[in-house]
Amino acid sequence: MGNDSLASDASFNLSVLSCPDCCEELAYTAAPTTRGAVGQYGILKCSCFRYPVVDGVPILSKRHVGLHAFTSGETGSQGPEVEEVSRLVAEGHGHEALIRCLAFTPPFAFLDRLPMWRVWHSDAVRRLLRSRIERRVRRMLNDRTRLCAEDWFEFYFGQVTAADRSLLPYYRNRVVMPRTLAALSLLQLLPSSDKPVLDLACGFGPFAHYLMNRRNATAVIGADFNFYCAWGQKHWIAPKGTFVCADANHPRLPFKDDTFASIFCSDAFIYVEDKPRLLAEFSRCAPAKPIVLARVGNSTASPHEGKQLDAKGYMQLLVSGSPKIFSEYALLRHYLSRSNPLKSDPIDPGDLTWDKWLTFVLNTQQLDDVTVAQADEWPHEVGELAINPMLKRRALGNGRQRLWFEFPTIWFAYQNGEMYVYHQSSLECADDLVRHAQLDSADAEIRNLIARFVLIGLPTRYLKAQIADATPAPASTQQPSSRLRGGDHSVSR
Repeated sequence: MGNDSLASDASFNLSVLSCPDCCEELAYTAAPTTRGAVGQYGILKCSCFRYPVVDGVPILSKRHVGLHAFTSGETGSQGPEVEEVSRLVAEGHGHEALIRCLAFTPPFAFLDRLPMWRVWHSDAVRRLLRSRIERRVRRMLNDRTRLCAEDWFEFYFGQVTAADRSLLPYYRNRVVMPRTLAALSLLQLLPSSDKPVLDLACGFGPFAHYLMNRRNATAVIGADFNFYCAWGQKHWIAPKGTFVCADANHPRLPFKDDTFASIFCSDAFIYVEDKPRLLAEFSRCAPAKPIVLARVGNSTASPHEGKQLDAKGYMQLLVSGSPKIFSEYALLRHYLSRSNPLKSDPIDPGDLTWDKWLTFVLNTQQLDDVTVAQADEWPHEVGELAINPMLKRRALGNGRQRLWFEFPTIWFAYQNGEMYVYHQSSLECADDLVRHAQLDSADAEIRNLIARFVLIGLPTRYLKAQIADATPAPASTQQPSSRLRGGDHSVSR
């Protein structure tokens, strides 16, 4: 397959990529695939290296495919060397390469409590534990058509976990979290363009899904240093996009000059070692284009993570982009009131001393005058309408159910207390509410439930509950979903 045909392929966009080291264009060669491999596999080659494409995701790194900690970037579980992955792909063992890239070595905290703890840290035990995880991955991939994103969240953040277990409710409920709505208040201002948006450090986030499925859809290129996140985006969250495994701390991003219409980076800028270097890369890849740096930690407020500055320090660092600064709470208010944050009065960085999470927008000229119309779709409704996972559900019989708002953990409540402001407290509705909403999303009552975050939009196969709701109920139990009663139907803004 030549470069031209690959560039038009839905799997990934070769035309935007270049080698992060020698800066050359990358030539693609499709690889033979063996039993079990259902995606796209091949090799991207330049004069200095062979980069593998594993199940549609280019790995543009020369180190290893591991599991990197979100907060530090340190390797939590070291996987196969990239050269080994390239060899497997080139020899037609793409499915085996995918299994090795998705597997991890479980942490040893539970083994440290046992006698002879040094034995449990031996290479032999590490290999044994990893082989067990690889068998789990193999079973899941064999059943992948029945799975959803939540299955993979549970795999990485569930019982035998690869990382922090507190991330499981975070990803289940990410679409309606205050930090997400704050970011969406700005992303909704981005115009459609013939160039893509870069979602840097995309993780399992909802932003690529939103941008590619809203009414004025735009293409997205996502990048993350964790392969499993880029792969998860590609196959479970935003399959229309291009996602690559690449590290923002590398001296050069693996993209050609003037590639992007804008750049979005959330929850990651504070962990970048060389911030001026990354900003220079932004200017190369998206010269004078809007840049949104969301959820950037403020050093004057706790907790202290990464390489943080205070609000004034960030403004001085970003000065060439004429930055505008916002607190996360202010952006949330703009989202709920359906207004353009960039039209508000400038904020003095000195007034944000006690605000932990800041957002910066650079090169805003083309966004300043955008109007957010009250009749526009809500960003949180984009996708397949489903019941908000923050709402617990209990069947009442006779075709009805009760929904009520509940935080999954105390820590989650501490971090996201603002959700009380805009969430429905309790509600009774028909069991077929979701089907009714998907058939007639313009219905006045459905519009009201979307505005009150009872119904939200999700990727098609995001939660297990979506799959369950898609199963037709017996005709005798179906009730008109427009009949709502009980609970507190008010919503505060």
